[in-house]
Amino acid sequence: MYCSSCGAKIPDGRNYCSACGNYMNSTNNNHQQNSMNDVNPEYIQQYNQPLGMKWYKFNIYFWLFLCAIVNVIGGFGVMSGVIYISDGVDYSDLIYREYGGLKGVDVLMGIVGIGIGVYCLVVRAKLSEFRKEGPKLFLLIYIIDLILSFVHPLLISMVTPFGMFDFIELKDVLFDILFIVLNKIYFDKRMHLFVY
Repeated sequence: MYCSSCGAKIPDGRNYCSACGNYMNSTNNNHQQNSMNDVNPEYIQQYNQPLGMKWYKFNIYFWLFLCAIVNVIGGFGVMSGVIYISDGVDYSDLIYREYGGLKGVDVLMGIVGIGIGVYCLVVRAKLSEFRKEGPKLFLLIYIIDLILSFVHPLLISMVTPFGMFDFIELKDVLFDILFIVLNKIYFDKRMHLFVY
């Protein structure tokens, strides 16, 4: 049978086109088999060029799972004060006595971290099913992280004598901006794959 999106020849019974990622269903396969006989072979060759889906596969099979695990574990770590353990000594009680409002900030950021971890799994499901909103939801992960790079230090500066810019990591901000731009370019070239 042939892909209804790009015209590539694909094995019978396969649900996705390996050239473009188009979802194939059984109701239109027979129609496609007959109609592709009338299509100009040059047209098929022109649109049968693989885009390369390695970054997409890396994200749905590895990165989004890792992101979910790191955010959930990190969220629980922030909420429980584990981040204040150094060289086997727990300084959380001392720090929370000194800066009373910091516990509330940590609990809030821990909940946000756990929420982001769950969100990563939702985004992974949307991307793997080639859902139309998948790429936008994926970009939103980096946008949220970029916003939190400023919000978290701002909240800390409100409950401690430290300044907001003492906690902003410029490399993290630049990393998020770079990945927003690169992923936008990558998925814009493949938007025709995400149509469901």
